Amino acid sequence: MNSISISIAILPDEKTAQMAIALSQKLARAIPTKFVLNGKDLIPHFTIYQAEFPVDNVEKLENAVSEIMSNYKSFELKLDLFSATKQGNIWWNVINDSEMKTLQNLVIEKCNPLREGLILPLYKTYKHIDSDQRKEIENYGSLWVVERYHPHISISKIGNEYLSQTLELMGKAESASFTASKIIIGKLGDYGTVTEIIKTFNLAS
Repeated sequence: MNSISISIAILPDEKTAQMAIALSQKLARAIPTKFVLNGKDLIPHFTIYQAEFPVDNVEKLENAVSEIMSNYKSFELKLDLFSATKQGNIWWNVINDSEMKTLQNLVIEKCNPLREGLILPLYKTYKHIDSDQRKEIENYGSLWVVERYHPHISISKIGNEYLSQTLELMGKAESASFTASKIIIGKLGDYGTVTEIIKTFNLAS
């Protein structure tokens, strides 16, 4: 079966996107990083849901997301904290995440069946995962959904040996807020990046 790795995500406004790109570039100048945001083929975003879908279902996926967004109003997002996961992911976190979690539940309800049981290739190679993570992958095709969902912009990914140094380099997170009004379906690249926008949907004001 031909398949494609997809990210359904919110785009930040231009100001917030440029702040994220500047942070990613700042980090890359100081230590080795796995990717550097640039706004072209490494696009700042807030993941709602990512999964592997049959290519034949992409149009159905677009219709499902369009249906959700046609009845969904724009909302405010605020960012105010950096964090680093044990896997070396550097995140700029949303602090008012209830709206994002509500939206994710709607997207999963409509879109998860369209993956037809497919799992993102990355997770097929995971060996050191617990039973809850394995169940999450089986149910949703990926991790970081439902209970473990923490909306964020991924700034970069680093080696674990740089974790403590990285948060020192990042410093205190600069607060940012914007109105979330654009949802995308994008091609999912390595490390959770979005490499291309396939379709954009506007939320009602």
